[in-house]
Amino acid sequence: YNLPSPLKVIHQRVEAEAKRLLLYSEMTAKEIAHLLGFEDQASFSRFFKKVSGESITQYKRQLKESGKIDNKNRKIAIFNPTRIADLCT
Repeated sequence: YNLPSPLKVIHQRVEAEAKRLLLYSEMTAKEIAHLLGFEDQASFSRFFKKVSGESITQYKRQLKESGKIDNKNRKIAIFNPTRIADLCT
């Protein structure tokens, strides 16, 4: 049995969505935390560091240094994780 657990799949999906929002939106970490269903920004920050291995600040700094953030064209469709099925697709 080499498949990841359901919880790991959900964590990977939430991490990917958080990174997408940090890259393509101008939302703050607090706004992203709320959108993704975290109780507060601190919980989101702890989760992000645990799953990605770096803080939100480090991740954003890395994006800026690599030139991946384009502040002129940061438009994004917002994901709404109100259904668990959305997290698994």
